[in-house]
Amino acid sequence: MQNQQKSLYNPLKSDFTVQWSGNGTPQDYTIHAGEIGTYPVALANHIEKHLAEHINGIRGQKTNHDDDIKEIRKEIEVEI
Repeated sequence: MQNQQKSLYNPLKSDFTVQWSGNGTPQDYTIHAGEIGTYPVALANHIEKHLAEHINGIRGQKTNHDDDIKEIRKEIEVEI
């Protein structure tokens, strides 16, 4: 379904901005620190990937990369 949405939580103490050009024109999307953003699924998946990688870089690898990213994704995905 095209209208599906996905919500993400930014647990950081700083805003997180990522660029997306899903419509052909690059555009910045920001999730403010401690806030939840809701986006179309394709855009949310893009933001989630980059936010999880960014958080993992800040926190440092604890087990292995894939497991760390899975745990971070559980933290930032919001069930609506």
